[in-house]
Amino acid sequence: MNLLVAENCYGDALELWCPYGIDAGTSISIGGAEFYPEGDIQVYFNGMEAEEVDYRAHNVIVAPLPDGLDHCGDISVRVVAGGLETTEKAEITFDEPDEPQSTGVHGELPEASTGSSEESSQGETQQPPAAGAPKSVSATGCPSAGCPTEEGTVVTVHGTGFSSGSTVWLGEEQCHVTSSSSSSLSFELPELKGGLSEVTLWIQNDDGLAFSTLKCAAPKITSISSDACDNDDSVSLLDCPMDSKSSKLTVSGANFGASGAKVMLGGVELDTTHDSKDPHSKLVCSFPTVADYILLPGTSMPLTVYAEGGAMSAEPASLGFSSCPDNQVWLDGECKELTADMCSEGLSATDAQTTEEDCTGAAGLLYPTIPVVVLLAGAALL
Repeated sequence: MNLLVAENCYGDALELWCPYGIDAGTSISIGGAEFYPEGDIQVYFNGMEAEEVDYRAHNVIVAPLPDGLDHCGDISVRVVAGGLETTEKAEITFDEPDEPQSTGVHGELPEASTGSSEESSQGETQQPPAAGAPKSVSATGCPSAGCPTEEGTVVTVHGTGFSSGSTVWLGEEQCHVTSSSSSSLSFELPELKGGLSEVTLWIQNDDGLAFSTLKCAAPKITSISSDACDNDDSVSLLDCPMDSKSSKLTVSGANFGASGAKVMLGGVELDTTHDSKDPHSKLVCSFPTVADYILLPGTSMPLTVYAEGGAMSAEPASLGFSSCPDNQVWLDGECKELTADMCSEGLSATDAQTTEEDCTGAAGLLYPTIPVVVLLAGAALL
């Protein structure tokens, strides 16, 4: 855990101050990381379990204060996810802190804004208080498919209660604000982890916090290439060798993230590295070998990218493998010349690529020609 948020309360990380009290059923938003698996998360308030937990993202959950919560003073908050309990101490308090802060995060509530600066009796300029906690947060700037993993996209947050001192966070990373007003903030999108479905957007000023989510773009394959294969189209390769340890396979696309992506051929993970210059859009893989999986000549297999956060590319590419030459069969991981011994041994079940058709079509190995013998009356056997 790293953050608590509730309406009419004021927080500083893991301490939430609610000077007007708090009612049963009030939603408490909890920020953190690694809140998974989604269906196995419990939130406890003074040891009493919340009736339900609303999973918003891997780093944001929301739970209501339970009915009948017995508390005299502070309320402790703890989270258990997948049987593991958070070690951070979080609490909801009601008494004013011993050392009030002028920022309004703790201490006295800020006064209503006058909308202009005023001169104090000492002649010092007093800045007007902030206009309240951020509200009605929404964001624009990312494509409809979601925000890219590469940094630099300018996103604008719309709402109320913003100020020049407002800060913007995506998950646990603070963003660089490029412009601000009372109703909008613009910031540059930092580098995002690949494979997330969404990321939590936090807006914070001296009066409180508000949050929303940004949709993240899924990884996408746009082309694959290898000098060992023939190109069928941008996402399909044909006639790849059955065993080419020295060859490399390049997967190009978008939103792979800067690290941690996996390339899967069928159900087998290939040895994969992110390109040093274009890590978000290019992956380089070792070429698959027959020792890695069960593979038959003349077949093709789907190739998929899984980004670090778990999301996979929506449309897989494919890798097609060469067939064995004529009069050869796939046996013991390689193409071998078809022999009479292979056929006479009855086409063992382990030799999936040797068929009766192979043998009958290869110089009559299964059914050798029997010479015709003609016997004439009184004639000797020729």
